[in-house]
Amino acid sequence: YIDFKLRLSDHLLSDHGDRMALGNSVEGRYPFLDIELVEFAKTIPPGLKLNDFVEKYILRKIAEGLVPDEILNREKFGFRAPGSPYFLRQNVEWINDMISTDRIKRQGYFNSATVERLRAEYSQEGFKLHPHLESDLLLIVLTFNTLLDLFDLPDLN
Repeated sequence: YIDFKLRLSDHLLSDHGDRMALGNSVEGRYPFLDIELVEFAKTIPPGLKLNDFVEKYILRKIAEGLVPDEILNREKFGFRAPGSPYFLRQNVEWINDMISTDRIKRQGYFNSATVERLRAEYSQEGFKLHPHLESDLLLIVLTFNTLLDLFDLPDLN
């Protein structure tokens, strides 16, 4: 209810919905925003929406026996786009070039030994960034280098 009243139009639909989708020529569909479904949902007693701090209680009950328990009962998690560990494992040439030791040294903006250490660490099988605590430092380097190229900015060295 709070998301519906406070965040739907200015955040969920604009920043994470229509604006993002249409900005990339994709039409988004939001089946849970069907007017008839919303009107029906407003008639559902609160205890069936949130029961004993279990969100979407009624949906979970309906899905029992249809959806595996490990999916039905897993903790909620936000969507995260793949970060640099994923891209490094793909061995994409332009990414390798963007964070190559020679390039980093030539530009002079980042410590090449640190970038190389992060590259080795992020490339290890099974490595995952902690979703809430760590920044994807190599993604920052990749973004910065993309901007250097895009705006033809000078190297420091």
